[in-house]
Amino acid sequence: MKYRLVIVDGMLGKLARWLRMLGVPALYKGVWGDEELLELAQGEGVLLLTRDKELARKARSAGLSALLLPQAEVEDLLAVVLPALGREPVFDQRSALCPLCGSALSPAGRDEVARRVPQRVLAVYSEFYMCTKCGQVYWAGSHMRQIEATLERVRRIAYGKIVC
Repeated sequence: MKYRLVIVDGMLGKLARWLRMLGVPALYKGVWGDEELLELAQGEGVLLLTRDKELARKARSAGLSALLLPQAEVEDLLAVVLPALGREPVFDQRSALCPLCGSALSPAGRDEVARRVPQRVLAVYSEFYMCTKCGQVYWAGSHMRQIEATLERVRRIAYGKIVC
């Protein structure tokens, strides 16, 4: 089944940010109670991600889709969640969502972001994206090496190519 939306419980905020960066619509708010999460998880194509055994049990008994995740590093969690969503561990800035709020990003010109980014960033980078809701600005900076290294670890775990 293809999921169109994931609901992420309060214990998995880092996972929610990663899923959003990978273009997965992920609702997350650290303070939702179990009943709110269960209500949000209603509907076709919605998957609840949780570390809470009781919440996962309640969701399943209500006929909802839920994935119980272990306490683990984000790479291990992504290696479990992405295949369940039918997604590959690949970053594409054009399909990424805002890691902070989950809204769409749109290309932005240098003039648009000039007052929102450091001058050294404007001097080095020419491609920018801005969140359509919260206004956060993104660019493919030096952090891209870390993102790609993390995704390479996810691929090794997911595809069974762990180097010992």
